[in-house]
Amino acid sequence: MADSINVVIPVKGLLNGKSRLAGVLTVDERTALNRRLMERTVQIAVMLPGTIYVYVVSPDNAVENIARSGGANFLIQTTDGLNTGLAQAAAQISNDRTVYLPADLPRLTGNDIHPHMVADGIGISPDSRGQGTNVLSLPTPAAIPFQFGTDSFRLHCATAEKSGFCFHVIDRPGLAFDLDTEADLRRMEGWP
Repeated sequence: MADSINVVIPVKGLLNGKSRLAGVLTVDERTALNRRLMERTVQIAVMLPGTIYVYVVSPDNAVENIARSGGANFLIQTTDGLNTGLAQAAAQISNDRTVYLPADLPRLTGNDIHPHMVADGIGISPDSRGQGTNVLSLPTPAAIPFQFGTDSFRLHCATAEKSGFCFHVIDRPGLAFDLDTEADLRRMEGWP
């Protein structure tokens, strides 16, 4: 395992996150859900063994107090979009192994993250559909370009293969289930 590891948690925002659930949840319910997911993810990340530096990156200033009270550093995102936000964060953190971890993995455990922390080269975890990238770990913060969005798992794998780094697909149940749709919400235990 690397001497120190960065964990970067992007958060769209408390009010703006989970907008695809707007037809199912009220604004207050979505805000509460976003907060709960973020707090849980930060808590898991700060409890990881070793020298871990946890960063929450978000364009939402309201996220800062929550991140800091949970033991994470906060990076304000001044760009639009997830990929540019992650690139902005990558430029501000140490040049160590970095795990990019979304806040919307309701079944996440520390044991799920561990393979990304110890992987040599690049680690990529697909979503349950095998289309999106849920977790990406890199030997340095910007070892490959970020390509989150449509078909990102295939794009990240293709880019990793061309990068010269070895890469591993890390497939774990806690990393595969992300919360995007009404059906996902129904599968999530303990909500509402």
